[in-house]
Amino acid sequence: MLTRVAVALVGLPVLLYVIYGAPAWAIPTALSALSAMGVYEALWSTGFLKCSPRVVAYSILVSAAVPFWVYAGSHAHYAQLVLLIYVIVLFAENIASGNTIGLGRLGGGFLLALFVPYFLSAFVHLRGMENWRFYVIFPFVTAFLSDIF
Repeated sequence: MLTRVAVALVGLPVLLYVIYGAPAWAIPTALSALSAMGVYEALWSTGFLKCSPRVVAYSILVSAAVPFWVYAGSHAHYAQLVLLIYVIVLFAENIASGNTIGLGRLGGGFLLALFVPYFLSAFVHLRGMENWRFYVIFPFVTAFLSDIF
């Protein structure tokens, strides 16, 4: 419990600085680190980390790249190519393991590596809007309101 409070006391000022004070490229950099940590934590808590450490490493790398793709804008062809290679590598790892990983775990790793950072990348889009200083607070307020009720 004390660790969570300490992380919040340090993390909240850093988060506010990155959102409001840092240059625009700092947001995808911070989101990339958060995505990598979040995907690692989710894969660890589901027990997937014990099954295939290489697949976890691939998932973390892809999740770290997604915020930069969103920040770069319309370079969807490169993102699609990397995702295609990622899917091929996932299935190759499953075949190499003798089908011990399982399609459910591969799909879970894929979805975590793609959707967690993509949803977090909404802050990149918010930063580009006209009244972004107001809009960026809205996700935090709604998240904290859901904890209250």
